[in-house]
Amino acid sequence: MAETKFYSQGEYKKFMEDKAYWEVQLAERNRVYQALIASSDTLETEKETAVATHAEEVKKIQEKLDHLAKVMKKHPVEPYQGPEGADVKMVSEPQLLNKMKELAQKKLDLEKNKEDISSARAYGDLSENSEYTEAKDEQTKLNSQISALVAEITHAALIVGETVDYSKVSIGAYVTGVNLTKNKPFRYHIVGSYETNPLSGETYRPISDESPIGSAIIGHGAGETVTAVMADGQTKMEIKIESVAHQTPADAQ
Repeated sequence: MAETKFYSQGEYKKFMEDKAYWEVQLAERNRVYQALIASSDTLETEKETAVATHAEEVKKIQEKLDHLAKVMKKHPVEPYQGPEGADVKMVSEPQLLNKMKELAQKKLDLEKNKEDISSARAYGDLSENSEYTEAKDEQTKLNSQISALVAEITHAALIVGETVDYSKVSIGAYVTGVNLTKNKPFRYHIVGSYETNPLSGETYRPISDESPIGSAIIGHGAGETVTAVMADGQTKMEIKIESVAHQTPADAQ
């Protein structure tokens, strides 16, 4: 029997980076196209040309995305086998893809920013050129954001489906239960630290696997009661898990 081939985590992450790049490019082309068509300053002849050009561009990008989808499904991904540590973040594929798309968008924004800086230089004296100053400040911010995203993606390790026990809480799980200490029911969506949003209005509130409650319930299943130690190191919460789902529940927003 032939040995099953696996994509390494590095190989698969490269496919994901390509997918993120082309998805962002597709969204940008659609945005520019819609703005052009909606503009009253655009001549009808220009709109007709844009329609044909846009359709061809979209077709080519979609072909690239379709090809990537086939390649990515060709082999399973090997489980993470690198060193464990605080720098390694275990994340789901959708979470990592969102980070990669965010990075691709920031890089696209940086290219636009370079054009803004070039245009602002033409205005003259840079010491009194507010457009130039604002563009340079934006450039600094974008470079900082890009560096942070690159670091996050570099230290991210994909959770591979074969390694997940779907009866237990893990990243990506939707969990219901009761905070026995507060006598209050809860619905949580366990996410990697990248995706945490404590103020989210979603039915299943996203909490990090590294948060006190998230880390306490990871690895446990329905019917179990666990103790979560809060950030102050003293306050404790008794948490009872009632259900664990790894597909989006019908009542999730």
